[in-house]
Amino acid sequence: MEHITKIETEWEKPDIEAELNEKAQPGLLPFDLFAIEHWDNKAPLEESPRQWEKLVREWKEKTLIERAPYNDAAYLDPPSPATEAQRAQIFRPNQTIFERNISIEANIGKPMTWLRTCYDPDLEEIYNELADKASAPRHGINLNGDRELDDKSRYAFEDWRDVYLRVPNILDFGQLSYGPSETSWDGLDLYYCSGLNDKEMMQEVEDLENEEAKPLYRAQLRIQAIVYLLDQEALEKKLVKMLWIDEHGEPVWDNWIDPDRVGLDSFTGLLMDGFMPSEIIGENNYVRGSFIMN
Repeated sequence: MEHITKIETEWEKPDIEAELNEKAQPGLLPFDLFAIEHWDNKAPLEESPRQWEKLVREWKEKTLIERAPYNDAAYLDPPSPATEAQRAQIFRPNQTIFERNISIEANIGKPMTWLRTCYDPDLEEIYNELADKASAPRHGINLNGDRELDDKSRYAFEDWRDVYLRVPNILDFGQLSYGPSETSWDGLDLYYCSGLNDKEMMQEVEDLENEEAKPLYRAQLRIQAIVYLLDQEALEKKLVKMLWIDEHGEPVWDNWIDPDRVGLDSFTGLLMDGFMPSEIIGENNYVRGSFIMN
């Protein structure tokens, strides 16, 4: 609790905003705009965490296409930063400077989040060994946009999905593109880069002759990002749990990785180079929960 108190006190200093990345200033990120738009300014300050949680859950329920106007407003025509009153009521009680700084990279490619939820002292050494072998982005963010969340006071979740309450912009993947439309007035529609609403890609999956492969390829259409989860089960097994998650932050596929056999640091590069999840998982590896061997 001392760590939390320290950070919240630092937020109250007038000059602490200088430590924020300019692009991470409150009011500039997609979820910020949604939160400001729907915030009940008449509610007392002590209700801030409850309001924040409610809005994060509403944000999670939206599709990427439904979030697109907020992403466009944030990145194509950057708004003015939040007012001092909005910072004090909405943002300071619910996020740290570090969490805001890593949020600005959440829209690059398929970023990977390295999330530690187990802080058992008996497993501390195992965690550090796994993180080192896997080239985890220790205490920050690497050049690929991958980031590590490792803080016992904040991330010791029973349900790892509570991480979205701390960093809701993990869900802003930027995995949309414009394509031809027969119904839109400007001739363009938004499409998922994963193929989720591409009729031809969806039909190709259903036409696969290999029935065992279909669940993976169906999941692939929904995958938008990756979470490396270091929970108690993973640490006890001395493995990394790889969760392939959809636009709502839910896992649609999962695999195990042994960092002694597989280099995790190259995965993001492969995805950014256009490799599909099925290519990374490996041919003929169609069982959910299997090991990635390549």
